[in-house]
Amino acid sequence: MKKAELILPFVLFGVIVAVIENAFAAALYRLALENVLDRALFWLFFAAVQTLGWLVLGSIWAALMSLWSRSVRLSRTRLLSAGALTRLVLWVVVSLHGLLWANAFFLRYDWTAASIVVSAGVVIASVIVAALLTAAGRTLAKRGALTARGPAALAVGLLICTVLSFAVRAVVRTTDASAADGAPGLEERFPPAGTQALRLPPDTNILFLLVDTLRWDHLGYNGYERDTSPALDRLALGGVNFTQAIAQATRTSPNMASILTGLTTYSHGIILSRSILDDALTTWGEIMADEGYSTVAMLDNINMGSEFNYAQGIEHVDELFRGGGPRGAGTMLTKAMSWLESSREEPFFMWLHAMDPHTPYDPPPPYDTWFTGDDLYSRTAGIELEYSRTGIGGLKPLYGVPGVTSLSDYIARYDGEIRYTDWFVDSLLAGMDRLGLRENTLIIFTSDHGESLGEHEYYFAHGTFAFEPTAHVPLVLSHPDLPSGLTIDRLVRSIDILPSVLDLLGMPYPPILEGESFVPLLTGRETMVEEAPICAGGDAYLTMAARTDRWKLVLTPREWLGYDQWVAAKLKMWPNSHREARLRRRSMKMALYDLVSDPAETVDRSEANPSVARELHDQVCEWMNAALLQFRAVRLGEGDLSPEAVEQLRSLGYMQ
Repeated sequence: MKKAELILPFVLFGVIVAVIENAFAAALYRLALENVLDRALFWLFFAAVQTLGWLVLGSIWAALMSLWSRSVRLSRTRLLSAGALTRLVLWVVVSLHGLLWANAFFLRYDWTAASIVVSAGVVIASVIVAALLTAAGRTLAKRGALTARGPAALAVGLLICTVLSFAVRAVVRTTDASAADGAPGLEERFPPAGTQALRLPPDTNILFLLVDTLRWDHLGYNGYERDTSPALDRLALGGVNFTQAIAQATRTSPNMASILTGLTTYSHGIILSRSILDDALTTWGEIMADEGYSTVAMLDNINMGSEFNYAQGIEHVDELFRGGGPRGAGTMLTKAMSWLESSREEPFFMWLHAMDPHTPYDPPPPYDTWFTGDDLYSRTAGIELEYSRTGIGGLKPLYGVPGVTSLSDYIARYDGEIRYTDWFVDSLLAGMDRLGLRENTLIIFTSDHGESLGEHEYYFAHGTFAFEPTAHVPLVLSHPDLPSGLTIDRLVRSIDILPSVLDLLGMPYPPILEGESFVPLLTGRETMVEEAPICAGGDAYLTMAARTDRWKLVLTPREWLGYDQWVAAKLKMWPNSHREARLRRRSMKMALYDLVSDPAETVDRSEANPSVARELHDQVCEWMNAALLQFRAVRLGEGDLSPEAVEQLRSLGYMQ
C-alpha cells in the first residue's frame, strides 16, 4: 500500500468530519440566537459536538497508523519517518481548527493586532495538544497494534484540547454573562468615590420626559431659527444643557433599552424593533421601585408596549396607543396631571414618552400651519418630492400626507409637531408649579433619536443610518439645586443618563452598568471616559458610527441606491451572527467627517486623516466585540402580537 493511499483517506475523512462538526456547531449557534437553546444547553451541546469531532479524527488517525504498520511492515525507523507527514497533516488541521474557532467565537472575525495575538495563542495551545496526541499515536504505531489503551489516551488528550479551547475563551471573555452571577449586590455597589460633591435630596421626584423623534438642532435654545420650543428653551436656559448628547442607536427600541438599563445595545441584545427586553436586566423603573418610589409610565409608542417588557418594575403603566381612543400630547397631559394631583406620601418616578414629532407629521390646528410661509419655508419652497419605498431618495408612501409633496411643507409640519409638544411641556410644568412639585423634582428631558429631513437623501425617517440628524439628541437636566444656565459641550451618551441620576440621588448602581456618570461635568471636574461614543444605525446595525468632539467616522452600506434589495437580502441573516457580521463589514464603506468645518457630514476626510479614521474604526470593532453581557433578545412576529399592536406597528413603519 502506497503512502498516498493511506494519507488521502485520512485527509478526506478529516475534512468530512470537520465540515459536519462545524455545520452542527453553526446549527447550535443559530438555535441559541433564536432562544431555542439557552446558554447552558448551547455550551453543553457545543462541547459534545467538539469532543465527538476530535475523537473521530483521532480515532481515524490511530487506526490508519495501526493499519499502516501492519500492511506495509515498515521498520521502526521508517515508520516514524513515514508518520511524520501524517503528523504534519494533523498539526495543520488542529491549528486551523483552533484558529477558526478562536476568531469566530472570541473575536468575530475582526483581524486586529489583538485578535491575531489571541488567535496565535490558541493555535500554539492547539499545536501543543496535537503534539501530545501524535506522541500517543506514535506509541501505538511502535507497538504495531491498536490497543485498548490507545483510544483511551487519545480521548483524554482530545478532551484536554476542548478544555483548553474553553479556557482561552474564558480568559478572553471575562465579562461574559456568568460574571453577573458573582457581581456585587445592588445594595453593595455605589457610585464611584469623588462624585458625591453634588447631591440632591433623598426624596427628590423624578420626571423622565422623553419626546420621540426629536432633532437636537430644531430647538430654539440650540440655535434653531424657528420659534419651535419656548417652554423647552426656558427649561434648558434654567438648567443644564448637554449640547453633544449621542444616542446609542437611531431607532426607538434599542436606544430606549440603553437608556433604561445603562447598557450598550450589544449587551442588552435589542437591535431591532419588536424585541423583548430580558427580565434578567435591571431597569430604571425597577431601581426606583426598590428605592420606595411610586412609579408611573405614560407611553404613546407601541414599541414600549407591555409585549416588549420595557416598563419592568413600574407600578402604573398607561398605554395611550391602546383601545383606539384619543392619544397624543393633549391626552398625555390630562392623564399626567390627573396622576400628579392624586395624593401620595412617597416620591415619584414618572416616565412620559410623547410621540407627536414621529411620522406622519400631522399636528392639530393651528400647529399644522404654524410655520407655513415664513422665511425658512420660502427658502425650501419649490422642492417637490417623489415617492420611495425605503425613504432614500424620496418620501415613503406610508408617511405621506395626502396632497402634500413639498419639502418645505413637511419640514414646517414637523416643526409644528415640535411646537405642539412644547405646548404640552409648558402646560405640564405649569401644572407642576401649581402643585408645588417643581421645587423638588429632577427633570430629565431627552429624545430616543432624531429625524432625517432629507440629509444624505434620506427623507422623514430614522433608524437606517447614524448621521448627526438622527444620532444627535437633546439632553437637559433641571432641578433647583443644579447649576442654572450651564452649557456642557462634552460628549455624553444615552447610557450615561441612568448612572448620572443614581449618582445625583446617592443611590446604588445595579450590578452591571456600562454608562458613566456625567455628574463630575456639572461641577467642572472633567472625569468622563475619553472613548469615542458609538452609535449604531437600525436594521441589524447595518450602519455604525463613532465620534469625538471633532471627528466622526460613519460606516454605511456601499450601494445606497440599491439599499432596499440590499436590506432584503442581508436581513435574512440571523441578528448578531458572525456570518452576518462578516457580510456587513464587506458591504460597508468608511467615511470620516470633520464636524467642526463640515457639520453636515458631506466631505470624506478619511484619506487625508488615515490615522484618525483607523483609530475610530478600531474602536467600533472593539465595541462590537466587547459587549458586557450579550443577551439575545426574542423578536416577536406578527403571529405573536395582537391585531391592534400589528396595526400600530404598521402605521409607524415597523412592520410591512
